[in-house]
Amino acid sequence: MHYLRSIYLGVSALLLGTAVAAPLPYNPIPGEVVHIAPSQTQGGTVIGGGGHTAHPHVAIGHNANGHVVLAPVTHSTNPGLGPSMNVGGMVNGLTGHVLHNHVTAHPNQIQRGHGRLGGANVGNGLHDINNAHAEVQAHRAAAHEHIQAAQAHTDAHGAHLTTANRHTQQNNHAAALEHHNQATHHQQQATAHTTQADAHHQSAAGVQGFNAHSHQQAINSAATAHASHGSATTSHAHASAANAHLDAAHAHRGAANQHTATGHAHTQHQNHGAAQDHHNTAAFHNQQHAGHIQQAGHHTPTASAHRDAAHAHNSAANAATSHHNANDSHNHASAGHAHLNAAAAHGSASRTHANAAAHSAHPQTMHNHQVVATQHAQAAQGHRNTAAAHAPSVHNKPHAGTSHAAANASHQHAAQSKTSVPHNLHRH
Repeated sequence: MHYLRSIYLGVSALLLGTAVAAPLPYNPIPGEVVHIAPSQTQGGTVIGGGGHTAHPHVAIGHNANGHVVLAPVTHSTNPGLGPSMNVGGMVNGLTGHVLHNHVTAHPNQIQRGHGRLGGANVGNGLHDINNAHAEVQAHRAAAHEHIQAAQAHTDAHGAHLTTANRHTQQNNHAAALEHHNQATHHQQQATAHTTQADAHHQSAAGVQGFNAHSHQQAINSAATAHASHGSATTSHAHASAANAHLDAAHAHRGAANQHTATGHAHTQHQNHGAAQDHHNTAAFHNQQHAGHIQQAGHHTPTASAHRDAAHAHNSAANAATSHHNANDSHNHASAGHAHLNAAAAHGSASRTHANAAAHSAHPQTMHNHQVVATQHAQAAQGHRNTAAAHAPSVHNKPHAGTSHAAANASHQHAAQSKTSVPHNLHRH
């Protein structure tokens, strides 16, 4: 029993010591002066010698996490600590400056005000502290809006410059001039917004007591910057849409040229139906080219003045789809052309081997060349058939990329086979 009693007393003493050592949460009321070491707060700038000595702070309220929002009080007016206001007269015995860069702390870390500051409250001074803090935040928010607007105008400047250069390449000089002028406008706006952002940062750093006019000016400036940001974004969208249409126009022109070339190749192979199919498709792509050039003109600054960004995005999406279709059509026409070239190479190889067979003195050599000549003739017909399978009106076409690569490889094989025939067995 004596042994059990000793254990009980030991555990009780341990629990009592733990209870005494554990900090008790202290939740101050708004405006109350409390003490806490800056190193135990989050946010703001650490003040004091290493930040481990308790300093006065004014309780502002609580955040969503249940932590206490505090305004540090310091005797330093170092600009590195941020803007501040004099606390003179708010509480008897409290001197220095209250910082507008607020911090937070867990209630377990907060101590009741030391000495005569215990339970002291800044009273109506809290209203002044909150208002001044709001003014600082308003200027910082305005600076952020102007920075965002400056970036949006910089991006728009680049987009319009690119589109202007593309129009110049198309000899659309009027549209190019519009986009060049708009690019210059956006560049000027970006510079102006950067200047405004710097001014608001300076205003925020200079806030001491609350200035209602300065506060409202910051709010209005932020709204203006936000609107300008939106205008720049819309302008950027229209420049990008114009560029998308010019890209699509270029793709359709390339597809038209490829279909024309493939059509001529089919004519040489006496495949007049496929030739006409490609020529008709070339005419379609030329029409699409002209249509996209016209659509690009609808996105100049003047033409798009009353159209929103959604219209521009939809137009750009349509252009991208058309661009993709043009590329796909181009790829199939190119694959068809590659197969016709392979067919021609196999035809030439077939004739060379047939001629070699006719000039061979040895029966086995003659037979070998006849077999190879027949194989090349069959391969030539196979390539003509595959070329026809890539015609525009045919459904379920072979994969253009894979088919094109196979045609090129077969073409190379035919050329190598032709060169393997001894020169003395060629046609005399």
